[in-house]
Amino acid sequence: MAINTIEYASVFQKELDRQILEGSTSGWMEENAGQVIYNGGKEIKLPIVSSQGLADYDRDTGYSTGAVTFTYETYKMAQDRGRRFRLDAVDVDETAFALSAANVAEEFQRTRVIPEIDAYRYSKLAAQAGIKSEYTPEADDILSELTAQMGAVRDIIGDEEDMVVIISRPAYDMLLSSQEILKTIETGNFVLH
Repeated sequence: MAINTIEYASVFQKELDRQILEGSTSGWMEENAGQVIYNGGKEIKLPIVSSQGLADYDRDTGYSTGAVTFTYETYKMAQDRGRRFRLDAVDVDETAFALSAANVAEEFQRTRVIPEIDAYRYSKLAAQAGIKSEYTPEADDILSELTAQMGAVRDIIGDEEDMVVIISRPAYDMLLSSQEILKTIETGNFVLH
């Protein structure tokens, strides 16, 4: 009988989940995932909160009573994705444990799963927003293209809303080193946070 009692699967899954949050550029979208109901199968339930709008305030009777509705909307999963790897104990031994299940899972998740999650999320958001154009970053026009795209979004949402721009590290590095941004910074017309 084993001396140690360890919940290997749940510990390992928590580490893989942590790796996704830290490694993906869309990890911040996980913030509300705790409210999602998933009991297996092809359906998930997302919480929907709605309320009545403003009403007149009366100094004698106070606020008008309003109603809040909280429900769950059911969504069907769009696809099943996965991969199985077979590792023999001899493979693990002969590679001095470099080919362990943990190492393979970590590398697979870092190089394949996380980029696909990010790409899928962003493609769904782009489709929902009606974005139909593609752009391959070029050093000589990356700033003007980014500014134009931000302007198109501002035309839709207005100037009152904060905007977060998510950009890949290679594109960000290209943006910072582009002549376009260097000229803009020199003239004092651009603020980079």
